[in-house]
Amino acid sequence: MDSAEDFEVRAFGSYYEFTAYLAREGIIDIQLVQRVLGHRITFDWEVFAPAAEYTRKSQGKKYIFANFEWLAKQTEKYMTEVERTMGREATTG
Repeated sequence: MDSAEDFEVRAFGSYYEFTAYLAREGIIDIQLVQRVLGHRITFDWEVFAPAAEYTRKSQGKKYIFANFEWLAKQTEKYMTEVERTMGREATTG
């Protein structure tokens, strides 16, 4: 039986998994999610990734938390572009 801590980890990851799925399907705007949560998505994925990998291996299912991982990668690209644009505006503004 899973522990309460296991449940909490899954619940945490599921929040991002569901949000990412909705963004990936176009139900909610991905840039809205990225603007609201920003680097929190990438920071949380960085911390959560080992738990996702463990769960994938233990259950033999590579797709577990795949949407969360996708959102983190997309957000990393988005935030890099935002920071680059902001840096350019700061030097020309």
